[in-house]
Amino acid sequence: MEWTITIEGKNEFDDVCRKTVRIDKSWARLFDGDIGLSIEDGKTMITAL
Repeated sequence: MEWTITIEGKNEFDDVCRKTVRIDKSWARLFDGDIGLSIEDGKTMITAL
């Protein structure tokens, strides 16, 4: 399963900056109850920014 997270911001000149991050989750992890984002997933998003 692939999650796509888009983070969007606007500056004082109304310019829009958008960054998309894709995070893969295996079905096995989902069946084990690992539904949310992990710390490693959060690090991936911060690195992309």
